[in-house]
Amino acid sequence: MEKFHILWVGVDTVVFSVQADRSVWGGMPVVGPGGRLLSRQYNQPKSSYWGHLKDENNWMRLDAGPKEFFLPKVYGALRAPLLHRVGIQTSWDLVLGIVLEKLYGLEALPPGTVRLSRLDLYADVACPEGFALDPGALATRAQIIKVYERDGQAKEVSSCLIGAGRSAWQARLYDKVRQLQDRKRVEEAKALEQEARARGLGSVWRVEFQLNRKFMREHEFQDPRAVLERASELWAELTGRRVQVRGAGPTLEFWEAVCGAATRFPGLARREARRGRVPRGVGWRPSSVEAEELDRLLKQRLEALVRTGRKDREAILRVLALRLALKGYSASAIGGWVGRSERTVRRWLAASKQGGVGGLLGLGEGESEGQGRR
Repeated sequence: MEKFHILWVGVDTVVFSVQADRSVWGGMPVVGPGGRLLSRQYNQPKSSYWGHLKDENNWMRLDAGPKEFFLPKVYGALRAPLLHRVGIQTSWDLVLGIVLEKLYGLEALPPGTVRLSRLDLYADVACPEGFALDPGALATRAQIIKVYERDGQAKEVSSCLIGAGRSAWQARLYDKVRQLQDRKRVEEAKALEQEARARGLGSVWRVEFQLNRKFMREHEFQDPRAVLERASELWAELTGRRVQVRGAGPTLEFWEAVCGAATRFPGLARREARRGRVPRGVGWRPSSVEAEELDRLLKQRLEALVRTGRKDREAILRVLALRLALKGYSASAIGGWVGRSERTVRRWLAASKQGGVGGLLGLGEGESEGQGRR
């Protein structure tokens, strides 16, 4: 039986900024992940940002900055629940293509205006019961190493931070089960423990590398797809050269398993490519001219819902689903974003195909579809 086992690899957080002249935020509703309408707040106290789009579950956030040149026009962050549910590249495309469209009134942002500021790569490692990380065995040129201990019958390392805040990268090593327990996410902690015990192991540690703006600039990364394509190479460099382990013992065996996680990232990139912008189950395949006309009608429909005060969530979600279908997203990706099952999305698309333009304009005014699984 293996002593250490890689459970998952993935991307945990994506942060970006947009350096383009923005227009005033429009009055159209902004639909966030899970089909929620994002609330807007302005003139935030204790904040240098004048506008804020808020998702109550913290799946994503968008802040519009003031006119001073030293702050980005828009700052955005995509969190782990959104990235895992919808997909990394699809989340990125949806936020830039759908949400930012409301800020700028553009179909696409000019080249070079979007800057990737941060992306976190991680690996979850199932470890033997009672595994204790030895921070003294870690060898790195990083400027700062912080070790956080948990008081118990004996001092026990619960996490370790490597690297300065303004450096090109930082590394975090921590007991993932205990982190979830400390945050009162008991069910998630139990599920993670069960994954480890199913393999005859007892705990799960996460190794996370935070790639910052300087790192993105050095490697000329513009979007998450470029990072994913080179994730295996980057992970091997970070775990083999930037951070190493001296001596022998459990920490060395643990780190050898972490280094081996590099072979898992190509599979992640392939999965992302499959779940991205691949039309699947779309109700119609219009020509480019027809697509532009349908998209214009759908925009008018959204504006009409707002003008009449009809903030019908289901109608708004249907319109959004159709617009995403026109842009080539799969039914599963659309369902993940609007918070409905793939089957429900397929019914919406099929009904729109049968109803034609009249069906599009009448969306939300007839009977409402049953809500799919969340």
